[in-house]
Amino acid sequence: MSRVSPLGVAIRLAAVSASFIIASGITIGTIIPPGAELMSLALARTAAFTLGLLGIPASLEGAVINADGFLAIVAAQCTAIEILLLFTVVVLVCPVSARARMWALLLGIPAICALNFVRVISLLLVGVGFPDHFETIHHMVWQPAMASIALVSCLLWLRWASTSNKRSEEMSTP
Repeated sequence: MSRVSPLGVAIRLAAVSASFIIASGITIGTIIPPGAELMSLALARTAAFTLGLLGIPASLEGAVINADGFLAIVAAQCTAIEILLLFTVVVLVCPVSARARMWALLLGIPAICALNFVRVISLLLVGVGFPDHFETIHHMVWQPAMASIALVSCLLWLRWASTSNKRSEEMSTP
């Protein structure tokens, strides 16, 4: 079993702390990371297109969607970039094999993006059908749900990766 040095622990702790600070800045809108605007525009365009496929008239002006009279701004925070950042940092700093990290990133990032897309579409549908409930569903349901799902996913992956590491170590020791 390999041991992590105190310096390694300090570096990992600093990386996680910095990512939490950056993610908090993104969440409250004081930090807009490079590429976030392009992600917002792509998400808005895809969401408007999907609403059209669902039979709901939707137009787009920049990152503002007009869905059957309901206006929604797809901001940088709507892209789940802060959750992607935290997930990536957690995966990279965990003391597991590179293979486990690779699988986590290859499967986790698209899964978070897909879940976020479902979130955006469902919020737009709520906005069109039940506009009085939009803010509640947006802030009181989906935001904690996304954070909780990301956290539980990280914990389940870490459990899997650590047991996978232990099995690999047991097989390699004579």
